Amino acid sequence: MAIKGIDISEFQGYIDWKSVKNDGIEFAILKLANIYDYDANYKDSKFDINYKNAKAQGIKIGAYIYNYCNTAETVKKGTKWALEQLDRKKLDLPIYLDMEDKDIQGETVATLTNLCNEFAKTIEEGGYRAGVYANLNWLENKLNPSDFNDDISVWVAQYYTECQYKGNYNIW
Repeated sequence: MAIKGIDISEFQGYIDWKSVKNDGIEFAILKLANIYDYDANYKDSKFDINYKNAKAQGIKIGAYIYNYCNTAETVKKGTKWALEQLDRKKLDLPIYLDMEDKDIQGETVATLTNLCNEFAKTIEEGGYRAGVYANLNWLENKLNPSDFNDDISVWVAQYYTECQYKGNYNIW
C-alpha cells in the first residue's frame, strides 16, 4: 500500500501544514540536525515549529540526521546530542541517518555500515526506532545493508518512476 510523505528541512522555509495535509500527505520526515566529527553539531532551525504544526494536522512524524561523521565514536556522540535536541518528542516513524555526504564517501564499506549500526544502537537506546537514508548508489556500492542490524528501516532516495533497489526497504 503506497502512502504519500515528504521530507522537510529549514531550506523549505515556512510550511503551510494544512495545505500539506489537504494534498494527501500522510507523513513527514523532518530534518532534526547535522552531526560532525568535531563539536559543531547543528539543530535544524525549523524542526520544532515543523514538528508542532505537522502534529497539529495529524501528520505522522519521523526525523533524519545528516551525517558528516567518519567514526563510530563521533556518530555515537553526535547521535546522543541529537537525541537531546529532540527533547523526548514522540515520533511515529524512525529517525534516519542520512548517508550521502562526500566528506564520508571515502570510508570503507565496512566502516560506513558500522556507522549505521552504531547510530541504530544509540537511537534504540534512546527509545526510538532507527533507519538509514541513502541513494541507490550508496546502498549498492558504499554500504552493505545485509549487515545492518535487523531492525534498521531503509529509506531509498531515488527520483525515478519505480524503485530500482533490489534489497529490503520501507520508504522510497
